[in-house]
Amino acid sequence: MRKRREIEVAGERIPRLDDIATLLYLATETGDWPAKPINYIRGDIPWLQDGAVITLRNLNPRGEMGATYTVQVLATQIEIHLLPGKWGQVLRKVLLERVYPDEEIAQMWEEGK
Repeated sequence: MRKRREIEVAGERIPRLDDIATLLYLATETGDWPAKPINYIRGDIPWLQDGAVITLRNLNPRGEMGATYTVQVLATQIEIHLLPGKWGQVLRKVLLERVYPDEEIAQMWEEGK
């Protein structure tokens, strides 16, 4: 069993950041939430709000390593999971949609002709 990392604040033991996460979801073709996230970040990213545009870089050596994707935040959901005792978990779920740069749009347009 994994030992739980804690810090002491005002005489109380508090779990460390393992209880905060941001989950990234890539929207389905209909713009809905998929069943599973594409990534799980151990920490809260509060500036990921609706309309924000960010770049994702693929660092998976078994995938398209080094590829970058521009995405826009479509929606965010905050879930608080209550655990036995005083503490819980905070999950920020972020729904993303790929944004294509002008060059890629032009290329897709040409390929579609």
